[in-house]
Amino acid sequence: MPGLSEEVLQSFTFWLQSSNDGESECTINNAKQVLDDYYVEKTAEVVSEYAHGDIFYVALQFPDNLLHFAPLIFEALRHFTFMNQNEQGKTSVTDINYFVLGDTSYGECCVDEVAAQHLYSNLVVHYGSACLSPTRSLPVLYVFPRFTFADPQAACTTFKKSMDEVLRLDTVSRVVILYDLGLECCFRKDRFQIGQNCVSFASFDTEKDIHVAMPRAQNVHNVVEPASDSRGGAADKTFVGAHVFENGKTPEQNTAFVWYTYSLEKEDFSAMVRNAAIQLSTGASYSCRKFFGISLTAEQFDSNKLIDTSRILRKRFAAVGKVESAERIGIIPGTLGVSGNVEIIERCKTLIKQSGKRSYVILVGKPNPVKLANYPEIDVFVLVACPQNGIIDSKEYLRPIITPFELEAAILNGGDIFSSSYTMEFHDLLQKKLELTDDTAEETQLVVRGDWSIAVTGSGAGADYLTNRHWQGLKYEEGGSEDETPMGSLSTHIQEGESGIASGYSRERRNHGKNTTDKNDADS
Repeated sequence: MPGLSEEVLQSFTFWLQSSNDGESECTINNAKQVLDDYYVEKTAEVVSEYAHGDIFYVALQFPDNLLHFAPLIFEALRHFTFMNQNEQGKTSVTDINYFVLGDTSYGECCVDEVAAQHLYSNLVVHYGSACLSPTRSLPVLYVFPRFTFADPQAACTTFKKSMDEVLRLDTVSRVVILYDLGLECCFRKDRFQIGQNCVSFASFDTEKDIHVAMPRAQNVHNVVEPASDSRGGAADKTFVGAHVFENGKTPEQNTAFVWYTYSLEKEDFSAMVRNAAIQLSTGASYSCRKFFGISLTAEQFDSNKLIDTSRILRKRFAAVGKVESAERIGIIPGTLGVSGNVEIIERCKTLIKQSGKRSYVILVGKPNPVKLANYPEIDVFVLVACPQNGIIDSKEYLRPIITPFELEAAILNGGDIFSSSYTMEFHDLLQKKLELTDDTAEETQLVVRGDWSIAVTGSGAGADYLTNRHWQGLKYEEGGSEDETPMGSLSTHIQEGESGIASGYSRERRNHGKNTTDKNDADS
């Protein structure tokens, strides 16, 4: 890389060695490759230009599979930032401080605003695959992954062959190309290119339209500001996952959607394609659309292997049908950083109450079957998450998990998710005004205030149901056993808790010191 001395590159190699698994050689060329793949020099340049004030804190958010590169990227960013500030020749520059965010609270594709704000961050640099959903309060600089092909010419050949076969289909009049963000550097509006290897769309012998969906945010080059309001988005655009279509160019009938990826074995590939297929398979012309998932590293492509959208939609329809008979619906916040998530949760609560059911907001972090199995009383879960993580389709869960859109379809449209365009965007739902029934007017009437004594427990719908359970959880009553203390008689007097740290609370240290003194007295 230009401007880097041999000594600096050797130091970068040290940081790469510190995170290496021991299976690959840590050389200067390897360190250079990492700095190139993650646009470290460009990132430092953008951060330096954007930083303001006396002190500027930058959070570096890495997914688990890239966390081993964090020491190298962290040190390289500090180095390039220092170089940029020296080149500016300013006598007074902003003190830019970087820190690394590791384990995310929810999906790795979402910006972890909560963790970043705990450390007073002014900017988040997000690495890896991203849903590109608008944030609530923090600006973001996205650094997309970049896939490296061992044989670029073979990848271009695979792309051309697959497009030829799709364009040859009689039932297809238009092709829309979507792709993993790691291929963002390969796709342009008129061509597919890897280095010097290029396939121009003009080379296809067809008059059919070829449209490339674009990411809703640019890679590295500019900072994305948070949404100006809770609804985010824009009226002239339609979002599909991390991609965006301009209105008027939204795909209609006889359209083939082709999703390109580096490898079909990628863990999140099937989820991204499934969610996009669900969103684009509803409406009047959903039966005239085809979906393909193609790996650019595969040796061959079979145009007969379509993604079965009808099977996917049948499973969603069956999950939505469970809402009608449900009595208790749990709302799971699946993200805390996407603009509009709080408003969507409140909207879901209002809908559930209007339908005569009970709602419970349950914070479980990243949902999994074991966590949700702890709530057997819940009949249906509503997951409020980004478009990339909004749909969970697994047989391991004991209860169906639906989206806010599906909840509205179940309560307001009799479970019909086919007639209207499926959306996983919060701002699309928030733009629609809820038509509440007259029953909500009763909420303004005066009611008798309940007992405000802090010693009373068991009030509220959730507590009433809890008293009827065979096992009600661990109970504590000083001077009595668990079985001797019924739920209704538990006191809730405030008691002093533990203090100190987990490796040794104050009480434990005092008891240890006392026991040591008693032992010494006994020995003497």
